[in-house]
Order: sequence, then C-alpha cells, then structure tokens
Amino acid sequence: MKRQGIFGLIDEEVCQKAIIDLRVSSNSKRTLTSLSTCQQLAIFGSLRQTLTANPVWNVKQVQFTSKGADILLLQHLGAYSNGL
Repeated sequence: MKRQGIFGLIDEEVCQKAIIDLRVSSNSKRTLTSLSTCQQLAIFGSLRQTLTANPVWNVKQVQFTSKGADILLLQHLGAYSNGL
C-alpha cells in the first residue's frame, strides 16, 4: 500500500528502515563516537524513538551513518546499539 508522507511516497511494505547520515563539522573538537554514553543515548536514542514511534512512517529500524559508514556506538548502550 502506498501513501503520501513527508518525504514523498511511502511504500509501507518497503519503508522499514531509516538511515540517518550525520556529519560533524571538520573543525569540531569532538566526534560522534567520542561522546559520553549519556550524550550518545540522548542524541541517538531520541532520534530513534521519534522515528519508530510514529506509525505513519512505519520505521522499524534506524541505522546511523557518517558519510555512508556505520557509526559504531558504545557497546553498553544495549538496545540503542546501531542497527537494532
């Protein structure tokens, strides 16, 4: 079934995974993976929750990348590890 969404046409059978490609300024003193566990949970967890909580978007899985490469989050984030 297809319907209109904020990002264009959504095919409900296909739209299961969202890929968020984040970029850090080249002059930044920090990287995404250098953030503390709490900071990672706040940023990545809130983005994941926002996307998966909206039934209209039908997002079941969120993947975080930077310039196309997977962002490997701290292992002890459990359910918030990338791709889960």
